[in-house]
Parts: sequence; C-alpha cells; structure tokens
Amino acid sequence: MNTAIQAALEHAVQNLQAEGVLPADWNNSSNLTRTKDRSHGDFASNIAMIASKAAGMKPRDLAEKILAALPEVADISKAEIAGPGFINFFLNADQRFAVLDQIQAQGKQFGRTQANAAKKIQVEFVSANPTSSLHVGHGRGAAYGMTVATLLEATGATVDREYYVNDAGRQMDILATSTYLRYLELTGQELVFPKNAYQGDYVKEIAQSIIDADGDAYVRPVADVYKDVPEDVQYAEELDAEGNKVVLSGDKEKHIDGLIHNSQSLIGEAYRVFHQAALNAILDDIKDDLGEFGVTFNQWFSEASLTDKIDEALETLEQRGFLYEKDGNIWFKSTEFGDEKDRVVKRRNGQTTYFASDIAYHLNKLQRGYTDIIDIWGSDHHGYISRVKAAIDALGYDSKKLTVLLVQFVSLWRGGEMVQMSSRSGQFVTLRDLRKEVGNDAARFYYVMRKSEQHIDFDLDLAVSQSKDNAVYYIQYAHARVNRMVDVKAPEKGISFDRSKAADYDATLLTLDAETEILAKLAAYPEIVLRAANSYEPHQVGNYLKELAALFHALLLWKPWAPVKPKGQITSEHYQEETNKDYRFYDLLPQQQVTPIPDQAIPETKDNPSTVVIVEAPAAEESTPAEPGLTEAAPTPQAPSFILQVRSYPDPDSADARRAEIILNGLSADVVKTVEGGQTWYRVISGPYDSQEAAVIAQQTLQHSGIDSIVVKR
Repeated sequence: MNTAIQAALEHAVQNLQAEGVLPADWNNSSNLTRTKDRSHGDFASNIAMIASKAAGMKPRDLAEKILAALPEVADISKAEIAGPGFINFFLNADQRFAVLDQIQAQGKQFGRTQANAAKKIQVEFVSANPTSSLHVGHGRGAAYGMTVATLLEATGATVDREYYVNDAGRQMDILATSTYLRYLELTGQELVFPKNAYQGDYVKEIAQSIIDADGDAYVRPVADVYKDVPEDVQYAEELDAEGNKVVLSGDKEKHIDGLIHNSQSLIGEAYRVFHQAALNAILDDIKDDLGEFGVTFNQWFSEASLTDKIDEALETLEQRGFLYEKDGNIWFKSTEFGDEKDRVVKRRNGQTTYFASDIAYHLNKLQRGYTDIIDIWGSDHHGYISRVKAAIDALGYDSKKLTVLLVQFVSLWRGGEMVQMSSRSGQFVTLRDLRKEVGNDAARFYYVMRKSEQHIDFDLDLAVSQSKDNAVYYIQYAHARVNRMVDVKAPEKGISFDRSKAADYDATLLTLDAETEILAKLAAYPEIVLRAANSYEPHQVGNYLKELAALFHALLLWKPWAPVKPKGQITSEHYQEETNKDYRFYDLLPQQQVTPIPDQAIPETKDNPSTVVIVEAPAAEESTPAEPGLTEAAPTPQAPSFILQVRSYPDPDSADARRAEIILNGLSADVVKTVEGGQTWYRVISGPYDSQEAAVIAQQTLQHSGIDSIVVKR
C-alpha cells in the first residue's frame, strides 16, 4: 500500500511541476512512514514540508495543492493535512484486514520481495585469522554478516557469503612456530616458550597430533632453534601509572621472528607439516562453530591462492602510473585518491605487504561481476577503508561498488564484571562457550540488537533471564503463547485449526484497539524487512519483533483467552467468566521461573484491590435553559470515552520524552499544556479509548514498561 501512495504522491508532484507550482528539476526526497498513532491515519508524508522552500509556499498551503492534485488511491478512505503540513492517509477497513489474507496466502514467504532482484552481491564477513577458536568478538561479525546477507536475499538479491582465510600471513607463521615449539616440549626438549607465541592448550593438542602421526621425525636441538635469536621481552614486576606493563629489555616481535626463521631453516619443507596441521585444525573448528551457530558460507577463499593475482594487480597499477620506488620499496600513490599518505605494496626484500594482498583480493572480487561488494570489518580497520577504495579506483573500477560496514567491539559482562580476553594468552571466552551458556537464539539476537557501529555490552545474566527485560525471551514467549492458543486452547473451545489451509474467519469481529494495532504492525513487516536490508540494519527487525510481541502480550493481559466478539457484546460479566476458567499460559514453563499474569487483568490499587481506578472528568457547565414556551430537543447522549493520564511535567522536553516512550509501546500519546495556580504544566495523556476495557489494555501495556497511569472517564 505504501508503494501505491508513493506513486500517487509522485503523480501529484508531476502535476504541480507541470503547473509551475514546483520547479521542474525538484527531486522528491520525502518520506512516507506508518504512523504510531492510529488517530493520525495509517501513513504520513512530509512531502509538503520538504518541498515548501522550493515552491516558495507555506507547507500547509502546499499540502492543500498536493491533496488537490492527488489521484484516487484504491483502499484509501481519506487524506488530510495535520500539524505543520503532514499529509495523513487513512486506509479503509478492508485494506486493514487484507494483511491476514496475505499472510495466509504467502505463508513463510510473507515479507519477502523482489526489490533487489537485479543485484548480485558478495558479503565477506568474519574472516578471522585461523590461529585460534572464534571469540565472542568474532561472534558479532558472524551474526551481523549472516543476518545482513539473509535480509538481502529476502529482498530478491543473489548473495554470495564469503570467508577470507588468512592462511599466508605472519600470524599463521607465529602459530606454526608455536606448534613446533610445543612439539619439541612434548618430545622432551626444555625451552622457554615465547611471550608472543600462541599460549592456548589447543596448540599442544595440535602438536600432539603430529607426534601421534610422525613421532619425533622433526626434532631438532633447541639450541639451534634459539641460536642468534634476539632476546625476548622482559617486563618489570610492577605496572606503570596507567596499568601497562613496563618493558625492561628485549623485543617480543624480533624474538618470535627469529624463531620463525630458524624453525623454517632447520626443518625445511617439513615446516609445512606444522603450518598445515595448525591451519586445518583451527579452520575445521571455526567451520564447525559457525555451522552450529547457523552461519554458513558459499566460499572459503584462501589468501594463499592470490599469488598470481597480486602480480596482476601490481602490474596493472604500474601500467596505469600509480606505483613508484623509494628507499628500495614499491609504493602505491594512494594520496592521489584522497588517502592521507602513500602505501608500501612491496618491501625491499621482495616480500609483498598485507595491503598488496588486499588489493589483489578486491581485484578478484571485482572481476567476478558483482553489482555490490560488502566488506564487514572490525571497527579498528576504519582507517583502512580509504586506501582500499583508492586501490579500486586506481585499478580502473568504481570504488562506489564497495560498501564497508564496521562492527564495533563487544564487551562481555558476567556478574557485573567485564571479562577480559586475549587470543595469544589463551585467556579468552570463545563463541562456543557463549553459545552454550545463552543459546544460539539469544546470542544472535543480542549481537544484532543495535547498529553495528555501536558498542555492545553483552550481559550474560540478562541473556539467560526469563523476564520481559530479556528481549529474546519476551519474543519467544509470544510465539509460544500463540501456538498454545492454536494447539491447546482452541480445541478446548471446540475450534479447530488446520495449519495447512487458510483459516475461515470474520475480520469484522476484530474491533478492539489492540487488535487493530496488531493488524497494522503485521502489515508493516514487508516494509521493515526491505528497509532493514537496504540500510544494512538488522536491528530494525529485532525492534519490530519486540514491538509486535508487546502488542500481543498486552492483548492477552486483558483477555488471556476468549472468543472474539464485537464491542457491544463485551461485558464485565463475560470477562469474569472467561478469565476465571482454568487456563494458565505459563504452564509452558516452570511456574517458579515465570511471573504469571493474575486472574484479573484489571490493575489493583492499595485502596481497592479489586477495581480499576476510574476518575470522572469534571462535569460540563450547565447550559442556559430554553426560553419559556419553547420545547428544547433532548440532547443526544454522548458515549463515554476514556484516556490514560500519565504524568504532568514542568518542562515540555520531559513531557515529550515520556510521550515518545508511550508511542514506542504502540500507543497514541499527546502533551496537553495547562496552567494551574500560575504554574504551566505539560500533561502527558494517552487515548482516547472508546471503552474501559481498551483503556485497561493500554494501561497494562505501559505498566510492563514501567510507566504508571490512571484511567480517566470523560
């Protein structure tokens, strides 16, 4: 429906451009959004406010012209101007109910579109060095990358998920040498293990596997391994004022490099045995870990396979005039493309740099014909973006094809304390450990619950708690309650559901505010998926699910189970009868772990624990009596309505903040300015609601978010 409204607005703009009201070159950058408050319609557009400057008119005046130029849109009952110039669109009842038919007809395909069908996208993510098991920081990149790829597929794109295996770099040499030194230890040699080597027990396990296969075939004298190797780093016993280690002597980097060189020289080709054994063991562990986490890849791309591609990339850059020699090194002129300085691609010893490998890898990606390339990196690689884009442009390609998404670090908290981790020290919490503790669902959800560039404090205690504060539990609980209603409670009421067939229902019975809110939220799902995919923001889907679950829980707070009836048939007696039946939704879980909803959904007060607080609004002033001799027509009785009075604030900002919180709970809210005793107050209210029952539903919804209110009858 939003597409149809957008098309109608575009048509109106074209008409106004033809009439000279809007410039012919005006570009429509307006937004069409779903409203939070149903009284403001179903959709709202800010087009008049965006275009008012170009038209030289006040927004409301331009909105009038846009409305007049709008073609008729099927299923829109009316459009009206609100506030400073918003145009609100109201769906007719049939269109609101249409989402139920769409969901039943499309099943699991509901929400999917073909909006990005023309795109072929490569998403490269995780790509952690295969030098240790994945830790909780890698887990965020894994969950985020997989979810972004899945969302893009849901919008019709062809997506390749790729893991870049860094199997040819220095870190792999450090791991291979660490394994060789452990091998020597396990065969009876005494040595001082380097501080910069990989310390974890998994290194010993890899070394033992080589002993099991080949025995002591690769043993060499330790003295030869350590011959002429620079001294390892030595630290002072006490830390400095900032808590850092104080170096007394030695160099850990030169020390490990010397050991790598000697190990390679002493055992020659056999060095590959340790290199490959370590690579295979760690990579197999990573694949198993990610597979259990639901993260899969179309391709595991080996850095070692890029040898020829590196030569091709450097040759292309040289032919295009973007390489030069200085101090024996070969440099890339990245400053000509906006980088802060030129970059070395080949050292004087003939070895190419990591950057040269990255240039070759991206050349390979570009040659595969993708319309879009997405790299997901850790936030510490931010400075790397400009040089990679510079290389792409220098190779003769368009760097706009590359999108780099940065993932912030994760802090793991347990018992109120942050857990430290370091891969070489071996003291780290693995992704596998995290998954075992909180489960795959909770881990994936909390990893993507915020924008990727925002830091996450992962609270393990919260992730395993069974409360509304745990978003995963809150959402899964709603799903469990739906299934319980369909599979258990419906048959008890003599209602049968065949999940393989479309249900026979009367949508006109869905008249409660809470029900129409759920319908509107369901209808928004395809838009949420598309917006989340195009912005690479999976947290939008997570927020949507929390809001949908909140609406459903709020509905069941009022009536845990009852056949849906029109408003006129709902009575307090019927309510009492239904809620006193033997139905407990929390039978799904141990009751001591779940706070059950009370038999009466109506909130209790200290003064009267069994009734809802209903405050009568001040009576209207008496009207002037009719003139004698004239018969005055009897006034039409006005149906009572109800509002929630939340709180009054002395400043408008606090009131507006509370109003926003209420709207985020899916309810309408307004701020009313009043003056009492010479003091200006800003009163926050929600409503109006056409029945006490509807007001109670809203009140319970706010209570679940820690917002107290009273029901006021008007």
